[in-house]
Amino acid sequence: MAAKKIKREEPVTATMVEAAFGLLPVKDEPKKRANAVSTYRYIGDSQIAFATVGMSGELILDLRQVTESNKAHAALWGFVQRITDAAAKSRNTETGASATPEEKHEAKRKLVDHYMSGSGEWSPARSGSVGETGGLTLRAVAAVQGLSVADMQERITKMAEKKGVTTRAILASLTTLPAVVKKMDELRPASGIDANGLLDELNSL
Repeated sequence: MAAKKIKREEPVTATMVEAAFGLLPVKDEPKKRANAVSTYRYIGDSQIAFATVGMSGELILDLRQVTESNKAHAALWGFVQRITDAAAKSRNTETGASATPEEKHEAKRKLVDHYMSGSGEWSPARSGSVGETGGLTLRAVAAVQGLSVADMQERITKMAEKKGVTTRAILASLTTLPAVVKKMDELRPASGIDANGLLDELNSL
């Protein structure tokens, strides 16, 4: 007997799974993608309110009334979306170069290994590699504070847990500090391209 195909209008996103399992902070403001006609917002840690632009009223999905089998199905689709998105967005943020197949596979592997480790964190801790914006910020903060990258990562993780935010949010805040920005500029690899030379070359074309 052929396997029964599950019909669905729209894939369950990782964000929906985050909300389903209480992995997101409570958000009351509507969320909407650019040019989208649908919005959603979280109500506590067990409900999602969906709305359609131009229509009145909301559709409330109460996860407490959803069967475990459908929660499991949502989790599967959510993890597919989450892990494939990691590869789709993976690129060198410093050079702008597209990621190689090996880098895309590595981005997916990191998430798979993270979730299989039993960690309760939705996002894995940044490794501090040069190819990641978070890694560059982490290295810069560590240098400013005179600590190792590993020690600084541990401190940022503890701070994020204490404040109830992600490590990415902490790192993003730190990039606004002049001393960190200056150190990031020092640590960022030179592009090897003379901007003035480019202008001269463009004028000659």
